[in-house]
Amino acid sequence: MGKKVIVADSQILNTVMGCGRKTNLEFKLNLRPQKKAEALEKGDLMHRMLHPFYYGRIVEPKEHHLFLDGQAHPYAKFIGMPTLQLVDACCEIGRLASFDMDLQPEYRNECIKQFREYAFHFVGDGWIPLEVEQSFSRKLYEDDNLIILYEGIVDLVADGPMGRIIVDHKTASRREQPTDLSNQFMGYCWALDSPRLIINRIGFQKTLSAGERFQRIVLSYPQGRIDEWQYWATYWLKVYAFYAENDVWPPNFTYCDKYSGCIFQQICTKIPEAREFTMQTKYRVAEPWSPHTRDYSKLMGD
Repeated sequence: MGKKVIVADSQILNTVMGCGRKTNLEFKLNLRPQKKAEALEKGDLMHRMLHPFYYGRIVEPKEHHLFLDGQAHPYAKFIGMPTLQLVDACCEIGRLASFDMDLQPEYRNECIKQFREYAFHFVGDGWIPLEVEQSFSRKLYEDDNLIILYEGIVDLVADGPMGRIIVDHKTASRREQPTDLSNQFMGYCWALDSPRLIINRIGFQKTLSAGERFQRIVLSYPQGRIDEWQYWATYWLKVYAFYAENDVWPPNFTYCDKYSGCIFQQICTKIPEAREFTMQTKYRVAEPWSPHTRDYSKLMGD
């Protein structure tokens, strides 16, 4: 019998550390609420525009930037495009993409407006994109019976005034200092052998200036922190392997009210015999989660 292979990313790791039942509902049964949260939709829409924007700023494209699955990459047309034309094209992509999202018109327009202001605010920042939304896979652990692969997708890797940097885009409605105790951020630095990451925060606070809304926050991790993250990530993903092998998914009721409340509370508050009905009527079955998947089909609203 071959080795068991477990594949995980920061979202799976976060969920396993929080609640076994949520892990089962979200990543094995692939359940999602019927309507996506507004904050997530805003973030998705902003990423839809940032992706072609930074693709257009690639200076030395490699073959994988130009071709995807044997055909011309749908973003290659933006490489070398003048800034004004590029920003206009990205805004149009956002406008068309927003029609398929659960966003009110004012939120759609606000997101596009913020992107345009962001793009011109940092037009001379010196960032030269090397990879845009590039996926990775790295072996986290291996023994005689188990292989754990840690995977993800990085928003941006660029050369800039600080040297080579990893960038993660975040939208925000409030000014809060982010924590560096993040599986996502530490996992990126471990996977890409980088001690530093920049949170590229795009704020939606209407009362603040562009310089206050758009922040680039540098996080630095000494090697000891990265080694510790690797140790405990391995521990928890071994727990995940145990859950999956035995089909046992213990709930953690102290996790239910975290992050504005778990999306599966409607299931867990029912008696066990009634949960299947709630799952079928209040949730939908989504495509299996993958950090490597990006939808290129709606680039221009096709």
